Amino acid sequence: MDERVVIIGVIVFIVAFLMILINPFYIVPTGSQAVVFRFGKVHAVVGEGFHGKIPIVDKIYVVSVQNIRREEFGYRTVDPGPPAKYKDVPAETKMLTSDNKIVHVYWAMQYRVSNPANYIINLPLSNKDRIKLIRDVAESVFRQIVAEHTFDDILTTEKELIQTEAKANIQKIMNKLGYGIDITAVQIQDVLPPNEVQNAFNDVISARAEKEKAVLEAQSYANKILAEVQGTASKVINEAEAYKYQRIKQAEGQASRISMLLEKYKLSPTTVKTELLFEALKKMMENGVKFVVVEGGVKVFDINKLLEQMRNSISSQGR
Repeated sequence: MDERVVIIGVIVFIVAFLMILINPFYIVPTGSQAVVFRFGKVHAVVGEGFHGKIPIVDKIYVVSVQNIRREEFGYRTVDPGPPAKYKDVPAETKMLTSDNKIVHVYWAMQYRVSNPANYIINLPLSNKDRIKLIRDVAESVFRQIVAEHTFDDILTTEKELIQTEAKANIQKIMNKLGYGIDITAVQIQDVLPPNEVQNAFNDVISARAEKEKAVLEAQSYANKILAEVQGTASKVINEAEAYKYQRIKQAEGQASRISMLLEKYKLSPTTVKTELLFEALKKMMENGVKFVVVEGGVKVFDINKLLEQMRNSISSQGR
């Protein structure tokens, strides 16, 4: 009885093992693609879902094409946090600049698989060896880019330029080698001078910061003064335009009055002369003049009396 149980158990195990071994189906998860090798050659690249295969003959390699992979140089993320914790890898940071100076660069590269077949064929199957090869190529290109820039430029103004050049050049080499990956980003995390010159460099950075601050303050003051001058100029222009408009209207009014007086003068010269004289005397009185002296002082006229007489004369003429 015991022998039968043992035999049945062995048979069940063998059958289960063979079913697993020759399973004709496989599943490709979301965001991945599968490279199907048949007789050692790429037969197909299939997307996510349920697929069939020829047992033993077909070999399947599933690769995530959606996942963004990240490689860090000069440091490693020990704990993403928050707060994040990092570990320095000094051997990867030291680089030579175009002016033969040493600089420490901490940087990272992000990439994703764009061609799973090339990724499997042209890179080692071992994940460790594959990552090492990708890192070696990327680091070699990045060091070459750094070597084309000066020490001061790398530390100050050309970080973005180096990132752009490194991304383009690393992608170019990856394409040439046929690794089937797209470089999505190259990011410089930090750039530091050697410890021996750190203090001097900090002084330079402080001086540059003070210079930039002074330039910004001067620019701000200049903008303020310019705005005030523009405001004053605008006010003067507006006032001049208003005065111009006023004078034009006054001139138009005087011209209209003269035309009217001319027509009236043609009809009654004496009346017009009397009215003009009356207006002149009235203005003199408003300005404080009380007497009019004529004929070398022989005759003196009281303006009030003259105005009264002229009012009566104008009134009688009107009647």
